[in-house]
Amino acid sequence: MKDWFDMEGPDCAGGAGEAARALEQARLEDAVRGLVESPDGRTFLRWLIHGAGVFRAVYPQSHAEAAFQEGRRTVGLSVLQLCVNVGAGDKLLNNEMNDEVNHG
Repeated sequence: MKDWFDMEGPDCAGGAGEAARALEQARLEDAVRGLVESPDGRTFLRWLIHGAGVFRAVYPQSHAEAAFQEGRRTVGLSVLQLCVNVGAGDKLLNNEMNDEVNHG
């Protein structure tokens, strides 16, 4: 899956573009690591992923609604992929009940 921040164009061509994308990826992964370390950060990430409809099946009435839902889901999947990339997928999803009981 192509990440939302993988832009194409003259500014991203060649080695400089690849270096910029790698730097941006590292910055995003560091941000996710920071969020996952706190109960509030995990709550926010869960809210974002669940709100994006990553784990929900929908049957839109129109093509426009389907496109909107898929765009929102794509953002949620990108966030979830960042969490998995930093090794936080299990911590984020499996400890949801522990956070709610201990901090909620």
